[in-house]
Amino acid sequence: MEAIDVYTGEVVEVPFFSQRYVPAKMKYEKEDHHSMTEQAYVPPQVQIADMMLAGIRLADERRQRFDSSDLQIPEGEDIPLDPLREPGIDLVDVQKTVAAVSARLADSQEKANREAQEARDAAYKAELEKSVQAELELRGKAVK
Repeated sequence: MEAIDVYTGEVVEVPFFSQRYVPAKMKYEKEDHHSMTEQAYVPPQVQIADMMLAGIRLADERRQRFDSSDLQIPEGEDIPLDPLREPGIDLVDVQKTVAAVSARLADSQEKANREAQEARDAAYKAELEKSVQAELELRGKAVK
C-alpha cells in the first residue's frame, strides 16, 4: 500500500496500517452505470423448475462419471455411496462392528497360519521319516 509519511512527507510503501502514514490516494469502487445487477422477482415456480433441471443435470453427470455397469447395479437404481446415510445407523455401532470384524479376521488369519505351519511340519516329518526309512533299508535293518 502506498502511503505518505506524516512527519517527512515522503511517499513510502507500507505493508500495514499505522497512525504515522496516511494513504496516498484512496481507491474507491468505480461506478459503472452500464453494468446492471439482477433485481427482479423470481417466482417460486421458476425457482422449482430450475432446481429440478439442476437435479436432472446432476443425475446425468453421475451416470456419465460412475457407470453402473461396472458395479453390477441394475439401471435406474442409485449407487450405494455411504451406509451411514441409512436411518437407524449409529456411529458407535459401526465402530463396534468394525472392531468385531477385525478381531474375527485376525483370528481367521492366525488359524490359517497355524494350519499352514502344521502342514509344513507334517510334510517335514514325513520327509524325515522317509529319509530315515531309506537309511535303515540301506543298512539292511528295515523296520516294519
